[in-house]
Amino acid sequence: MKKVLPMSTLLVLLLVSYSHAQYKNDNKTYKTVYLEELCKELKQHPGYLLLDVRSPGEYADTSQFTNYNIGHLENAINIDIRELPKRVGELDAYKSKPIFIYCSHSQRSRRASTLLAEKGFTQVFNINEGLTGLQVKGNAVVGCAAQLHGTTNRFRLIGPAELISLARQPGNAVLLDVRPDSSYKGISSNEKLNAFGKIKTARPVAGGIDVLEAVKDIPKRKTIVLVDDFGEGSRKVANILADQGYTDIRVLLEGMDKWMATSPADLPEKYDWWISSAPYKVITPSELDTWSASAKDPLIIDIRDTLAFHNQAKEEYLNKGNIRNAVNIPYPLMQESASSWSFSKDRPILVYGFSSQPETFSAAKMLALSGYKKVAVLSGGLFAVRWQAANIRGRIALNNWVVNVPPDGF
Repeated sequence: MKKVLPMSTLLVLLLVSYSHAQYKNDNKTYKTVYLEELCKELKQHPGYLLLDVRSPGEYADTSQFTNYNIGHLENAINIDIRELPKRVGELDAYKSKPIFIYCSHSQRSRRASTLLAEKGFTQVFNINEGLTGLQVKGNAVVGCAAQLHGTTNRFRLIGPAELISLARQPGNAVLLDVRPDSSYKGISSNEKLNAFGKIKTARPVAGGIDVLEAVKDIPKRKTIVLVDDFGEGSRKVANILADQGYTDIRVLLEGMDKWMATSPADLPEKYDWWISSAPYKVITPSELDTWSASAKDPLIIDIRDTLAFHNQAKEEYLNKGNIRNAVNIPYPLMQESASSWSFSKDRPILVYGFSSQPETFSAAKMLALSGYKKVAVLSGGLFAVRWQAANIRGRIALNNWVVNVPPDGF
């Protein structure tokens, strides 16, 4: 039987496959643009070209990777990054004109920006965060988002902040959690799914065939907000509801994975609306400084294999340095290692991996169940720290948390 990878794993693989030696070119060979400044930059560069370097399927909302069907920017030209080297001549009319390049998460767009700059294009702009960031932040942050964005989806993708805004309107909006019971109840064999917890006011629905029974009492005029683990299940339910005549359907982009990964700095009411029964804490990269300042004699554990920790992994994308002061205890050795520890159970412990692999959460749970009282997981791991430093305004200092990055690393 062919093994099917979960969407979260596919997402990481797709991102890292385009991440080689990219961030080092930011604001050197091309300019980066934060989403908060995008509208201003477009206005200041009349005659610009928008270049979408995702696949044609992503651009048309027909990709087999459904989480990548997030619309497009209106009037953008679509040239797949894999086709760009042989099609770059199609853009020659813009060699001295502004070109704003985007993809889904601002990884492929960086590769494209580097390519165009090397080909002699003089006004190349990479749009930080990509289209996912535009969807999450919306018009509240990117004032021209509504005018820029187009899609064939029959539902609207939203971020955690808009979900909270809708949750405050129970008379107008209904929140439905369409995850499997094991995930919703926190009893899944995948510990990462258990860590997702749940939104306080979301009504659990089994999804699929049961959804019609679950919504039979909801008027068609109501706004329906769908939540799941990574975003795929909600999309399927959204299309079922659209077929039934519901016209205002909204889907939490990337599901509870996005909620958990969102910093309290970006979502101040996060913990007011979130229930998590995990016996450990989950912190985001932007919380590292606060966690470190309050942690006495902290232990930071990198659970990657030894080769990756020392930048010697066969897969180049894994060789990205490590978190400052981390010790390497590969996941398979965690339980054996922890059984020999003699320090206090009150010692703060932070566990991380390359991204947000389930093993990171399993390691944290094992430590918590062994009696360690102050265990935390770094959401998104090493990858998220570097990505946020490069893409989110005000987070560049996160680079100080990563050491031993190879000279050709991002």
